[in-house]
Amino acid sequence: MTKKRHTLEIVGDILSLAVKGIRKTTLMRASNISFELLRKYTDMLASWKLIELKDNRIYLTPKGYTVLRLIKKLEELKNEEIITSRELERLLPIKITDDEVYPREMSGIEKILSTLKENGIQYKEVDGIIYVHDLEICEEEKCKGNKIFPRARRLMIGKKFSILVDSGQVKIIYNVDLSNLLWDMLKEGRLSSRTTNTI
Repeated sequence: MTKKRHTLEIVGDILSLAVKGIRKTTLMRASNISFELLRKYTDMLASWKLIELKDNRIYLTPKGYTVLRLIKKLEELKNEEIITSRELERLLPIKITDDEVYPREMSGIEKILSTLKENGIQYKEVDGIIYVHDLEICEEEKCKGNKIFPRARRLMIGKKFSILVDSGQVKIIYNVDLSNLLWDMLKEGRLSSRTTNTI
């Protein structure tokens, strides 16, 4: 049985294959997805100006190279964490759990809610998704629609890393820095303060 791939994995595969230019038929075979799904992804990536079509071949744009670099960086961080945990388990006669490596602290969503409440920032929470004006904040498994390239601004919170999509830019943030991120957005006027919280 083929392992189901997440959106980010498929996007990363497509961008990697298009680095030197590639035809759609070759891309479909190499990325191992159906033509219909490939068309959906290429249309989406083109609308985000991550890829472009030249002489019947798909190429990355400068923005596409940036996104690919970030995806690879995130994958490297995840792999490094796995390798480090295994090395610790090899040296210590115990199973290393997330709670031992990362002591219990507020989750990403809890940090977000705490910062919003402390600063009187108006928000709505619907089905576990937080809305602050046009910014959508959600845990990865609860995000709706396209996870990586949503129509609106989105902060997608993962287990230890989060992805911010804002004004067409994609940024990877450590969850420990989420409060600082909101502070920066608040100071820059991208969030409104001194309003009443709404749930």
